[in-house]
Amino acid sequence: FESVKVANSVSELLLEIMKHKDVVTIKERDIARLLSQIACSLDSIGKLSSNECKSEFFSLSCALVTSLVQRFPKQLCVCVATMTITLQKFFQFILMRVGPEEETSPIKAGRDLARLCEMLVAHRDVFKKHINGIILEFVDALGDNLEPTRKKAVAPSVYFLLEMVSEHEVNHLNSLLDPTGRAVFQSFYDGFKKRHIYKGT
Repeated sequence: FESVKVANSVSELLLEIMKHKDVVTIKERDIARLLSQIACSLDSIGKLSSNECKSEFFSLSCALVTSLVQRFPKQLCVCVATMTITLQKFFQFILMRVGPEEETSPIKAGRDLARLCEMLVAHRDVFKKHINGIILEFVDALGDNLEPTRKKAVAPSVYFLLEMVSEHEVNHLNSLLDPTGRAVFQSFYDGFKKRHIYKGT
């Protein structure tokens, strides 16, 4: 677990550095490398048995990317593909890695991810054509009887993704699903339209 502790310490240091954007220059290539490293680390650290280690790394990584969205949006929007892959890894981490022996673990991770996704809504024009794959994976998980705790953890983040897409992307998403998948998605989407009204913070 020493490597995880080092990764967490580095993440904390980077969070502190990014608070001083007036004295630190971060370019697009730096952000792309950081996002790639986070995505790879989520895969490797997700295989650990310790939920505590996994949850701490997930939380710090989410905070890092959220900080990038807040402080370096122009540079981040140049790295759309890398950002999309990293966002997908965050979702996969909750859907397949965290818990289930500690039910609070995916819920806490879900809150962290929802904060990140909420920040991305302001950049919907940049990301809306790239997130259907993430929504598809969630629909597939729902069709495979996703555990209620994980669904509860991830649903708010998916709601924010759905805020980002237009009717065109929704129609495209439906065209990629089989009849069973379309029924699952329609049920979730109907619930989204009834319960989720984006107000921002």
